[in-house]
Amino acid sequence: MYKKFLTIFLTAILFLAAVFLGGATVFRIDEVALMATVVSDEAKADVNKLQEEIEALYDGESIFSVDETALMDVLKGYPYVRLTGFEKSYPNKIIVSLLEEAELYAVERAEGGFYIVGASGIVLDIRNFNQNRLDKVANVIVSGLTLAGKKGEILTGDDCWAAMFALCAEMDKKLGGIRNNVVSVEVLSKTPEAFYKVTMREGVKIYVSDPAVMTEEKAQEAMDAYMALSNEQRMTGRITVRSADNEVLVAYSPEDEFEGN
Repeated sequence: MYKKFLTIFLTAILFLAAVFLGGATVFRIDEVALMATVVSDEAKADVNKLQEEIEALYDGESIFSVDETALMDVLKGYPYVRLTGFEKSYPNKIIVSLLEEAELYAVERAEGGFYIVGASGIVLDIRNFNQNRLDKVANVIVSGLTLAGKKGEILTGDDCWAAMFALCAEMDKKLGGIRNNVVSVEVLSKTPEAFYKVTMREGVKIYVSDPAVMTEEKAQEAMDAYMALSNEQRMTGRITVRSADNEVLVAYSPEDEFEGN
């Protein structure tokens, strides 16, 4: 009880001191601790630049009034870097936690090349080759859409993109990493309802009809059906996924009559 009272009393004293002293040096930020979880060389270079920018951004500011708002504006220039924590350590230190966002998708552009997109849906990069910058293995190719966007922004355009992205996110959860298992996702048709083809790395294709309806359920059922296949079955054939009467229907066939159509 005594310790609790003492803690409350000291906190109150600290607060009153801050109120009366206001701009006193003791409460001005003079240290920024940057805790960054990054892997690629490019991200490490970004973090080195950010260290300087963040220190300049908060230097001399009162620890009682700062927050992450200004930092978020700075991070718009670094699409690969995500803010995961912003902590005040009294009297004059802030701790910033950052995480490198991994590349997952290479969305084909009408002008050529790819939009490189991560799990957040934000454009991380725009380039002419499809190699992941970390391990040099290809990202999942996304095709059949008309989209536009800039680095650091969300892609916009076809309505199919939102459903496709949501479907892929659910598949990523089930697979424990979509990039190791999926080669490409293609929109085969958009009307009267969308029809997607997902090509798995072993060779089997997954066809998803109207993925905007029961998206999560269709992704889960598709992945359950895929993981239930034998190694031989995964080499060829197709899995079809559709819905009827609020139920997801899944079927496997060793032949893929859709291929080439």
